Amino acid sequence: MRREYFLEFTDRAEVAYGRLPKAIQQRIDQVLRAFQQVGPRRPYVVKLRGHRSLYLARATSDIRIIFQMEEDTIRILDIATHDKINRLSDLYD
Repeated sequence: MRREYFLEFTDRAEVAYGRLPKAIQQRIDQVLRAFQQVGPRRPYVVKLRGHRSLYLARATSDIRIIFQMEEDTIRILDIATHDKINRLSDLYD
């Protein structure tokens, strides 16, 4: 039996998503639909070091999705550029 995940956006993630060009929004939608159906999978997802349920997913070559996993919910915390994430690179493995 396939598990379907519920997606939830924080206010910060909604604002970040809204500021992106339509083409990037569509790509993020594709990634999130896949997450919803089969859950986040490698190689495009890494766990953030020191955090039990925080992950980073690659949406495009420059855009990352920061999210939290809880049982049947994927909570999108933020959508950021690769450069912004690199400044915080000590967070992920």
